[in-house]
Amino acid sequence: TNLLAHGCTAKGNYQIRFELTWFRFMPNAKAISPWKDERFLTKFKGRKDMIEYAESRRIPIDVTLEEPYSTDENLMHISYEAGVLENIQNRPDEKMFRWTKSPKDAIDEEIEIKIKFHEGTPIQVVDVNGDRRITDCIKMIEYLNRVGGECGIGRIDIVEDRCIGLKARCVYEAPAATILIKAHREIESITLDREVIETKELISHLISKLIYDGLWYTPEMKMLMSAIHESQKPVSGEVTLSLYRGNICVKSRDSPLSLYDKKLVSMDEEGDFDFQKVKGFIEIKSLRLRHMGEMHETLAEGI
Repeated sequence: TNLLAHGCTAKGNYQIRFELTWFRFMPNAKAISPWKDERFLTKFKGRKDMIEYAESRRIPIDVTLEEPYSTDENLMHISYEAGVLENIQNRPDEKMFRWTKSPKDAIDEEIEIKIKFHEGTPIQVVDVNGDRRITDCIKMIEYLNRVGGECGIGRIDIVEDRCIGLKARCVYEAPAATILIKAHREIESITLDREVIETKELISHLISKLIYDGLWYTPEMKMLMSAIHESQKPVSGEVTLSLYRGNICVKSRDSPLSLYDKKLVSMDEEGDFDFQKVKGFIEIKSLRLRHMGEMHETLAEGI
């Protein structure tokens, strides 16, 4: 068959992500989308009508008129939209959250973990407190979601700009992703050159937009991802983190490919650093600033 269907609202991003991917791999696909069908829209104006329809026919659903959140859940996150969240003045009800505790209700215990990376990919998580070692990818994420949630980590409340031009308020829970991003950046900070880090950040923003807009399977994505893969070759090592009541604190960073040189940066020894050369560096670095200052003085005198 060439028929593919989804139940995404016409106001959201998922419809675009689904359909663009379908058309990339099935050019002749026909997308069936009730929320863009005139007959469907005549009967159902919104989520309230659909909830009432399901209840009247005893169709089991996990939303109610009191809690009508649009929720999507996968391994890395769970998202919430609609209902009281559409008023950006409203604070989310604590009962809404499924994965995480509020930091004020989180466990009063520091959880210490070690995350090991190989070429940018997390390959091991160690629970220092419980002496547990996890190497399976899925189990690592599940473990970090659980302990991160218990520690009040991973809640995100933002107003984002959807592909079709609407601003929308979305609330997310992503404990594992929050922890992994923090750990990954710490390893990058000691294994990547400054210019590579800055370039990678620029590329990452472009990739994020492509993903958000449903353009994963495109030539530009392939090109940008090849640069990311190249940047990650030296990103290997281990980070020790402390998780406590909404906070992720770094305890240590270590890598056999670290660019950090204690002797070179130390305040207590010269190492191979030539202090005299700094004077010339600053003179060259300040050349344009001095020139601007002189021009401003000249203009001020003229006035």
